[in-house]
Amino acid sequence: MLPLIIFLNDNVLSYDGLHCPDALAVTAAGIAVALSEVPHSEAIAGVRVGLLGDKFFVNPTTKEMEDSKLDLFWPAQIMLY
Repeated sequence: MLPLIIFLNDNVLSYDGLHCPDALAVTAAGIAVALSEVPHSEAIAGVRVGLLGDKFFVNPTTKEMEDSKLDLFWPAQIMLY
């Protein structure tokens, strides 16, 4: 039997120009799989981290990212065993 591989494609249909949609797209894809009847053993989510001065920002705006010293996008998975 072949392994079950899930491919998801997120399309941004609307964008406010203020918040980066990539972390939300990864999280939305993870929620879609979690709510579906597709067998899976892990949940996924995404987060973007920026650094302004000595403070970290979670999912910063595009304006905050222009001055940020750090642009870290971190997709993560949680094992659901």
